[in-house]
Amino acid sequence: SEKAYRLFKDVLGEKHPLTLKSLTNLASIYTYQGRFSDALLLADKGYRFLKEMLADKHPQTVLNLTLLAFIYQDLGRFSEALYLYEKSYRLSKEVLGEKHPRTLISLNNLALIYQNLGRFSEALPLSEKSYRLSKEVLGEKHPQTLISLNNLALIYQDLGRFSEALPLYEKSYRLSKEALGEKHINTLGSMNNLAFIYNDLDRLSEALPLFEKNSRLFKEVLGEKHPATLINLTNLAYTYLRQGNINKAIKYFEKSVQGVETLRSGDLSAENRQALFKQRVHSYFWLSGLYIDQYRPFDAFRLAEMSKARTLLESLAAKLAAQQSGLTTAEQQQLQDYEARLAFLNNRIGK
Repeated sequence: SEKAYRLFKDVLGEKHPLTLKSLTNLASIYTYQGRFSDALLLADKGYRFLKEMLADKHPQTVLNLTLLAFIYQDLGRFSEALYLYEKSYRLSKEVLGEKHPRTLISLNNLALIYQNLGRFSEALPLSEKSYRLSKEVLGEKHPQTLISLNNLALIYQDLGRFSEALPLYEKSYRLSKEALGEKHINTLGSMNNLAFIYNDLDRLSEALPLFEKNSRLFKEVLGEKHPATLINLTNLAYTYLRQGNINKAIKYFEKSVQGVETLRSGDLSAENRQALFKQRVHSYFWLSGLYIDQYRPFDAFRLAEMSKARTLLESLAAKLAAQQSGLTTAEQQQLQDYEARLAFLNNRIGK
């Protein structure tokens, strides 16, 4: 795709419709690979050129707008994603009609971003409508219908309506496996969500083997450092923690944090690095807490320095204060050195 884009650009010019279509395809591939900086650069450029060459309401422009919103969503920049998704849905409905497959994708995406923002009263009716129309227009086993079904279950779960969420997750996983195969990205997402609700329901003996299998398949299909793989590692670590297997919990939280740091150390802008960290910060919190519980305060402080997250630093300070009485004189002196660095970091974060 990189070669195709360069070829189109060299032969037809940067703003030719075929070049722009190739650019959008390449941005989609980068997004799938977790290369958010490259994806965002291309998607933003493509959207600007498409608006200029084909107009705001052209289907290709709207498709690129949806992709741009999706990248912002993956980066945790939900307010920007919401604005673009609302525009994408409005234009798709106006240009293509309410039941067009692309409009249904926009509708589902809009419901999901409302869910990300905790606006469940807006998310739920849109998600229910998305699933109903997708099933009617595309059929029950169509990939888009299965995505809508999975997202509807996710909203029910977030609302605490587990008895409604569970059968939808089970159905989504069963149909995805049947229609798309076990290693398809949609099937892996359904498997992860099914394991997650088993966890919420304290059915850990069912959750753990699913998370373990899911982790292995995500790593195989998407790679070790892909954002989806890292999310699954966090879920696996949390399940081990709930089972009382502290060593394995620490192992997988560490892998998750290392992966996030790899993403953050790329060429993302400061704003995007911050948004990405905010989305993944719970891994840092859990790992720092486990370090403290295991009397590893200096590992905890190194993690805090790495993340430069004010709330994490404050949490560590409180936990360490409770444990300080059990440290040797030398350890207390070392701890004071770390606390001085903590104060310095807090000052930097506050600016």
